[in-house]
Amino acid sequence: MLDGGLATELQAYEEELNHPLWTARLVERAPEAIKAAHQAFFEAGANIATTASYQASVEGFVKAGHKNIEARTLMRKAVFLAKQARTASGGDQAKWLAGSIGPYGAFLADGSEYRGDYELSDLELYAFHAERFALLVEAGVDLIFFETIPNFVEVKTLLKLLEKFPDQKACLTVSLKDPYHMSDGTALEDLQTLLDWHPQIIAYGVNCCPAAWVSPALDTMGPSALKPFIVYPNLGGTYNPKTKQFEGQKEVSISDWVTDWYDKGARFIGGCCGTTAQDIREVRQNLDAYIKNKE
Repeated sequence: MLDGGLATELQAYEEELNHPLWTARLVERAPEAIKAAHQAFFEAGANIATTASYQASVEGFVKAGHKNIEARTLMRKAVFLAKQARTASGGDQAKWLAGSIGPYGAFLADGSEYRGDYELSDLELYAFHAERFALLVEAGVDLIFFETIPNFVEVKTLLKLLEKFPDQKACLTVSLKDPYHMSDGTALEDLQTLLDWHPQIIAYGVNCCPAAWVSPALDTMGPSALKPFIVYPNLGGTYNPKTKQFEGQKEVSISDWVTDWYDKGARFIGGCCGTTAQDIREVRQNLDAYIKNKE
């Protein structure tokens, strides 16, 4: 069981997130809120907490006014806060920490992680991701989550980077143009061909998309999948890059969908934007009951 939308949970603490660093801004400004949000997800039944580093990078922290050494410290601190939450949280389920690495488009903070239309060479993308990746691994995450990746070139670049750390396992999820294609138009079957055979990728799938798109996406990849899927969609609405929030009509609950996703091969399930600890609690209860009845 994954966690839900960290930014959504942080809104309960009335924290301002309309900033290029998004949740990473609060690693320095409101660390107790970050820790409390992680703890809330663990206590709702999540097995995995995702660090507040999706839009974080040394370059991003430096642009926000920090010195390089401070930026590196803040990247590590995002992991430290999740570790503290794991220690403090109740519940006897297994608990892991996933280091969140968002796409280059998230650093741009203009919504391009949902389009994949930025033009960088694979060398430029590699240079952008390399230090942030190394800092999260050095800080002691259990997994790396490459999240909301919109661009097939970026997927291949991230895999090259992962191979520099041969003992590190990772999950990779992409953003979608529709239920059958990545945001840049790459067919999900092509993504599957690349990831199914990669020894360090333990699961792949989709995130930050409408819940209604998940099942057809899994149907597209399911017949030949060699690995489990990971899915964590939004609770509906449309992303506004200016406010960095999802606006408009929302689904009632993602818990109504999860048994179908499980039957289609999803074994890492959670929520993204718009989902709270209460949503994760409902998903956990629904899925646990379903699995128990199948046994």
